[in-house]
Amino acid sequence: MNKKFVVGFGILISGFLLAGSRTSSGTQDVRQPKLQYEVRVAQKLIQVSVLDKSGNPVTDLAKEEFELSDNGKRVAFDQFERRTMGVPLDELSSQPGGQAINRRFFLIFDFSLSGVRGLQKAKQAGLKFLDEVLQPRDEVAMVTFTMPVGMRVHEYLTMDHERIRKAVEGLGTGPLVGRAENLARFWVSQADRAAQKGRQELGEMQDYEYAAQYGDLSALNADKKMDSLNQALQFSKQLRTLAKSLRSVPGTKNVILFSDGIPRQILYGTRTRTMSTMSEATSADQYAAQNNAYSETQVPRQNTLNAYQKMMEEFKTSNCPVYTFDTGESRAGADISVMEGMEGGGQISSSSGETLREIANITGGRYLGNTSDTAKAVQSVKNITGAVYVLGYPVKDTWDGKYHKIKVKVLRKGCDVIAQTGYYNPKPYSEYSTDDKLFQLMDLALSDNPQFLSPGGDLPFVVFPVWDQGWSYAAGIARVSGERTAEILGKDVETFLLVLNAKNDILSISNMSFGGVAPSKGDLDGRFVIPMKPGSYTFRIVARNRTSGWGARGNSTLVISDASAAAAWVDPPLLLMPASQVVVAEATPAMALSTLYPYDTAGYMPALGPIPAGTLDLWAVLRCSGALAQADLSVSGTLAAGSEATGTAVPVTILKQQPGGSAKCLFVQFPVSGLLPGTYTLTFEVKEANGFLNGKSAVSFKIK
Repeated sequence: MNKKFVVGFGILISGFLLAGSRTSSGTQDVRQPKLQYEVRVAQKLIQVSVLDKSGNPVTDLAKEEFELSDNGKRVAFDQFERRTMGVPLDELSSQPGGQAINRRFFLIFDFSLSGVRGLQKAKQAGLKFLDEVLQPRDEVAMVTFTMPVGMRVHEYLTMDHERIRKAVEGLGTGPLVGRAENLARFWVSQADRAAQKGRQELGEMQDYEYAAQYGDLSALNADKKMDSLNQALQFSKQLRTLAKSLRSVPGTKNVILFSDGIPRQILYGTRTRTMSTMSEATSADQYAAQNNAYSETQVPRQNTLNAYQKMMEEFKTSNCPVYTFDTGESRAGADISVMEGMEGGGQISSSSGETLREIANITGGRYLGNTSDTAKAVQSVKNITGAVYVLGYPVKDTWDGKYHKIKVKVLRKGCDVIAQTGYYNPKPYSEYSTDDKLFQLMDLALSDNPQFLSPGGDLPFVVFPVWDQGWSYAAGIARVSGERTAEILGKDVETFLLVLNAKNDILSISNMSFGGVAPSKGDLDGRFVIPMKPGSYTFRIVARNRTSGWGARGNSTLVISDASAAAAWVDPPLLLMPASQVVVAEATPAMALSTLYPYDTAGYMPALGPIPAGTLDLWAVLRCSGALAQADLSVSGTLAAGSEATGTAVPVTILKQQPGGSAKCLFVQFPVSGLLPGTYTLTFEVKEANGFLNGKSAVSFKIK
């Protein structure tokens, strides 16, 4: 789709605009990110499956039995491994050289042409696949295609298989909205709002198919009619968009397509009366008129055929073999006794089955047949994906986006070789389409193994509960170290916060704007306080540089207990250590963390990571609410190592008492000198000096 969709990319998800430190002249010094697009040498890994004539994996091949070429040139591969994918870890010990790695599967359910029986058939096959093929390390995504809605990525690559199972079980029972769809809806809605306000920091949104599905359907999809020809066109165009986005995901991405298939006559046509009577024309004018009428009927069909062929080619070149389950009306004896690509035999339910066979053949997958007995189909997928060889060789990563054609040959006779047909060089983020950026965001925010994390790993990030004036809140701190600020801070970075419940459903997605720029030097603590009801949550903060595409994220779990009826309450301690050039930025100034937990930010900073061995003292802020806020208080501490149930007394000194919102805050100090490396839990007990009120709160830390 080449129509232009004007949006404000800079406001799409508000930038990580963080408060910066000022130089002596009063101006702000902004570090400029360096784009990491230089030519470098990388190890290219090619996955190869080898089957015998019976369709069983061949696992005893030696390095010398393989030949590999890249763009027609023979290459010597210096890395050779046998990897076992999807085998339980306790079985690996019996396999010399075997190494368990994760597989990636995309389950695509196409219901655009299916009836009730087809839907039930797809669900049964999908559940069978989940039960018999998946292993704990496998990553799975779930996609549906319906009309007039179009394609929906409900769940992106995840190892939460139970979540995928529940989604499959819910097919046909009502609206199905997953985490990836929630993220896409939020992302596009922010773009729409920015465009309406005339904010276009990074220009226009172009070359999109998937993102448009979350825009104004009446305006953007007015041409998407419900006839079969348009359904086939939209199916081909939108799945091609998904395939293109997977170019940047390394390794093999196995696509399992559950579909009735596109009727072959929709794509390739049939002999019509117009065509058959053209030879009966009695004049040149009549012939021309009939020829023009016939040509006009073929233009839409040709457009659909072109889109269909491009979709198959994109899956092939993106290393996404498609395994097709035919969910159409079956005929007796339909099975997969004949492997795809072999002549003769094999039962196909209809002309729709012919296109499913074609998709599998072109992309390097398998047509898995049309039958209620899915055992053979499941076994076929297990055989192909269960054990692979990995051939590795050095290549220059040139960031030009060009395609390299790969050919793998096995010298042993009688072997069926299934290998990726090529790979794309990476390309600059500025050349990504809108859909590419959206799918990349799904990977960064939702995947268990994201591909676009900047060097340095996860951000130090902690979220803890706070009660103030009878209301519960979640307070969070995310730290960006000095060496990473140029890459993942500043005006060219978009940052947002995801909140998930105990079932891992997304409850909310919100912008995180910190109102400034990246600090000129030192670390930065981005902080927020937001209202939250009592319960169990997971918080994820995600930042992405809109220039380079690299990003970072941090995760933290939170349990908020109901303290609304408590006479006295002590919130979790905020553990502190001496500061070293840390700039503080509040995302929620109306409810700032500095108000709830007051301390000298120039002298101290939250201890978000391990404490260096040899540290003499640590500090903490204790918030005391209810009746404790009005009393004279004393504090004692008990330190336990590891999982010990009992601990030893630790002296705690109150250095300062001051208000913190509606609570009384105690700034305390305690010694940690002499502690060996390990994990410790310090429990503070706060008591009324001349009464019976008391409260306890604990904090864990690690000495490294």
